[in-house]
Amino acid sequence: MLVLQPDDPTDGPFLDGLRGTHHQLLVALRHNAGLCRVNEVQHEFAAGKDQWVLRLRVDQQDFTPGMEMGMNNMSADQIAEQRARRVLLNENPSRNTNDWNGAAVEVLLRGLQTPVQTTTSPFPTLYERFGNHPSIFLEVAWITAAMTLKTAGIVAAVTTLDLALDGQQLRVNFTGRRHKQYANHPATNITVNGTYTLA
Repeated sequence: MLVLQPDDPTDGPFLDGLRGTHHQLLVALRHNAGLCRVNEVQHEFAAGKDQWVLRLRVDQQDFTPGMEMGMNNMSADQIAEQRARRVLLNENPSRNTNDWNGAAVEVLLRGLQTPVQTTTSPFPTLYERFGNHPSIFLEVAWITAAMTLKTAGIVAAVTTLDLALDGQQLRVNFTGRRHKQYANHPATNITVNGTYTLA
């Protein structure tokens, strides 16, 4: 159950529009993300404010791909780290190529069997929209990054995600734990630290 108070005039109509929807929604809350279906939407007026109560059924919260592979002397964990760097620092964004080998690597970098494919960082678009309000940008960027890292199958758990703005420079400090592949081998951790110029 989520209790939401809108902070934008378009939020209320959007939330009302969820009534009766049969589509799955990606929902993110703190370090958790899931594909959910809406069971009920209630619009209430409490303490002088509009609020919406959403009752959701979680259909999926583990986005670990059924099969991962390495390529070009890179393990699946190394490819996942490159995908994390693409999301968080916009390194190696997606490009069209006629080279078969490059296209195959790109397919792995985007991700297989995941609800979200990683082609570029979401931060520039978010900064374009919310850059004039740094605190809002950081909130939206944080939840978007956490959701993307999980739903793209990059990590099973986000253990550290710190974002800080210094002008147009975004400082990123991230650690996440991959899914455990073998019972006798600990899960791999991925760490990404760096600075990304947003504009």
